[in-house]
Amino acid sequence: MFGKIGQFFSRGYDGGESSRMRKDLGWGRSVAVDEDHLVGDQTRLNLRQKGMDLRRNNPPVAGVCDRIALFSIGATGIIPQCRTKDKGWNRAAEEWWTTVYSPGCDSRKRQTLQDFQWMSVAMRPTHGGLYFQKLDDGTIRPLECERLQDPQDPKGRTGYTEGVKLDENSGRISGYMFHSRDKDGQFGAKHSEKFVTAENIIPVIRPPWRPDQVREIPDLSPVIPSLSDIGEMNSYTLATAKWQSKILGFLKKLGGASNSGARGNTPSVGARQTFKYEWGEILEGFQGDDLEMKNSTVPNTTHIPYVKMQYAICAAAIGFPYEFLTLDLSQLDFSRQKGMLLLVNYACRPWKQWIADKFLTQLWNWRVAMEMRPGGELSPAPVDARGVSQWNKVKWQFPEEPWIDRQEASQSDTIEWQMGQGTMSKFAGRRGEDLEDLLRRKAEDMKLAAEIEDEYDLPEGSLIKAQIPGQAPQPTNDKPTDIKKDVANE
Repeated sequence: MFGKIGQFFSRGYDGGESSRMRKDLGWGRSVAVDEDHLVGDQTRLNLRQKGMDLRRNNPPVAGVCDRIALFSIGATGIIPQCRTKDKGWNRAAEEWWTTVYSPGCDSRKRQTLQDFQWMSVAMRPTHGGLYFQKLDDGTIRPLECERLQDPQDPKGRTGYTEGVKLDENSGRISGYMFHSRDKDGQFGAKHSEKFVTAENIIPVIRPPWRPDQVREIPDLSPVIPSLSDIGEMNSYTLATAKWQSKILGFLKKLGGASNSGARGNTPSVGARQTFKYEWGEILEGFQGDDLEMKNSTVPNTTHIPYVKMQYAICAAAIGFPYEFLTLDLSQLDFSRQKGMLLLVNYACRPWKQWIADKFLTQLWNWRVAMEMRPGGELSPAPVDARGVSQWNKVKWQFPEEPWIDRQEASQSDTIEWQMGQGTMSKFAGRRGEDLEDLLRRKAEDMKLAAEIEDEYDLPEGSLIKAQIPGQAPQPTNDKPTDIKKDVANE
């Protein structure tokens, strides 16, 4: 009996009840429908348009898009580290990728692979990402999300979900319908369209949060209204302050006062003597006039705290600290700065892995396979002891994670190494380096230092050994040549 009553009154959760004190869902949001049909092409278009407008005109949004790309891609981009047994092939493949393919991967000859990495990350908050078409000559063509639409002919739209063709039986994506832009850069006038099979498209888009979802949703979608409201409020506040700053004061007439001049002269109606200066003027009033100077109260003391709170809510929605969104570090001491940067590093790691998995690995497997055909620059493919090809064994080296206290980070790495909780490869990776490359460069530096020490008869290790203040000095063994010189001098 109680179960039926509970079901009738929805007593289990407040969220399941309807109340006059709370706004319920409207329109189609209360219907159990998949994400793509709930959002629809027009809503997705509005999200992109509003996101692009914020990207152009909202300083925090413009900054955070580029900052996420900077922390995820770095100045030089994400680079490959081959892991086959053939060291020579590894070096050749890495060099070919960075010096040959990356600069010339764009079919239009306009951007580099590093540019495409940056654009994919920077456009994800406002657009949802990018699509790339694989062409027969080994180049790729970037395709913006808004170019993916249903066919123009209504009769041919069966099976499409906003430009994505789905197999009715398996639910797999079979292809994409991309539209070219018309003469005005839009899609309203006459233009062409082309169907591209799924195996020739690399969708570098935000991962879906529902299993039935097909199309991308920009990361900023939940906070676009709040960001727009903040920008609008700031514009009005600034306009009000500018208007008030132009007004020096208001001249109030006092009742029953005489209009005789200061020296007994009666001026004509409306005439007042003024003293003009470079930026303004002083007005000499009539007898009985009262001049009230204005003091602007816009923005007031609550404006900045309120804006900070709104930006903090928006930052939380996209998974980053408020300070990262606004670059406002005024309230952070040294410890809080380290904590903030730690959160930023953690927040950017999924973005790095996303661009590596969804874009670079797929691009590597396709393009390097083409180059290993007979006559290619990377032919033949390396194999293991069983004769199995290893060319697809590749890791991606991300940029160095920023640190506030590098000494503390190094000491933490040392303790983890001694306790067996960390590896040198892991520590080098956090610093944007591959361990083997790092050790080889260190060996080259040590060899060069030894040669110069021999050339100038310097003690061994004097050029490269560093002493940390407070550390016990390490004994240095003199070279035999130095010992002989000392004995001869005695």
